[in-house]
This record gives sequence, C-alpha cells and structure tokens, in this order.
Amino acid sequence: MTPTASQFTFVRDCLRTAASMSAGTVVTVDLSGTECNVLLLTPSNFNKFHRGQAYEYYGGHFKKSPVQLDVPFAGQWVVVINLGGFSGSVSARVTYKEPVN
Repeated sequence: MTPTASQFTFVRDCLRTAASMSAGTVVTVDLSGTECNVLLLTPSNFNKFHRGQAYEYYGGHFKKSPVQLDVPFAGQWVVVINLGGFSGSVSARVTYKEPVN
C-alpha cells in the first residue's frame, strides 16, 4: 500500500494529527528543525496529555530524523510532535504505511 501523508493541527503547543490505523502500521515522521518529542497516543491518552495529566505513549525524544514507530494495535491513533517546553521550531511530515498481508 502507498504511504499516506497527514495534515497537522496546532493543539496545546504541539503539532497533532490523527488517523485510524491497523496493527503493524509503520508511522514515519520526517523532522526538520529542533530536536523534539514524537508521541503516538490513543485518543484517551491524548486527552490526558492535553489536560496535563499522566498519560501513556509510544515514542519519545528524538534528535535525528526520520523517526519510525510501529502501531501496536488497531484503532484510532494520535501523532503528537512537541518541544517539551523548550524553545525552538520544528516542522514535520508524517506518513503511514499499512502492513502487507
């Protein structure tokens, strides 16, 4: 399957995009600019992130691009890119590649 690109929206000092994805989908994030956090969250964990509560995620802090994350189970997922409170700027392009069955 051809990778699908995603558009971002700006929410709580971060870039955010959401999509329904199958288990095993590879999310690739191409970054330009400052090192940053790349997080893969369920919608409920994104809501916790947005409210400043404790949340669970896949990913972390990255200094090099591209970042690749594997979707652990099927469902709706949110990709978040933020600077973790530090100064700087970042732009990103996210693509999704579904697993081949």
